[in-house]
Amino acid sequence: MVKNDAEIAALKESAKLNSEALQYIRGSLREGVSEKEISDAYLQYIHERGSTGPAFDPIVGFGDHTATPHHKVTGRKLKKGDAVTLDVGLMLNGYASDVTRSFFFDSEGDMKFETIVKEAHRLALEMCKPGVDFGDIGTRVDQFFKEKGVFEFRKHNLGHGVGKKVHEEPFVSSLDRILRAGMVITIEPGLYQAGNFGYRHEDTILITKEGFLNFYEDWDGTR
Repeated sequence: MVKNDAEIAALKESAKLNSEALQYIRGSLREGVSEKEISDAYLQYIHERGSTGPAFDPIVGFGDHTATPHHKVTGRKLKKGDAVTLDVGLMLNGYASDVTRSFFFDSEGDMKFETIVKEAHRLALEMCKPGVDFGDIGTRVDQFFKEKGVFEFRKHNLGHGVGKKVHEEPFVSSLDRILRAGMVITIEPGLYQAGNFGYRHEDTILITKEGFLNFYEDWDGTR
């Protein structure tokens, strides 16, 4: 669970390419493009830049498809005002990456979930440092969702470890889940309303001696 310097460097490189690929497909969105076309564009982009493949099947959801956390891509085409979720990860030199951004295409859309999820994300990051129980961070986010009256829309735990596998220890529910310097984990709160839309905001972070380093802090998915 605790990565050495070489592993951390490899995870950073994987995240860097993943961030570039995410920006590329974000910029490829246009009315009439399908989920599958965006997924295929992501796969082609990473293949041409040295990735051995995706860390998981890309999740590209439009409209009410974003209400399914692990949506499988379809031929659905993008319309103005649609909710969009892009959850992508790749393998590079044996190490995985993982990031999610949600937004509305060419529209402001319903901001309630976005505001709450991003605040939950911020609350979680503020707790990320050595010695903290990962489960306690998940509990704090759940408490926040309850305070906001949206806990019923929470469909998955807060995060997981990332390394040679995209989902590995520690998990929020792991027996050994005390954060230590050198761990690489995701923070990914999300809310999902069936038949309407979902919103997830996921970053991968490194636990440092002082706190954390966000591999995706330079791009928030809004541009």
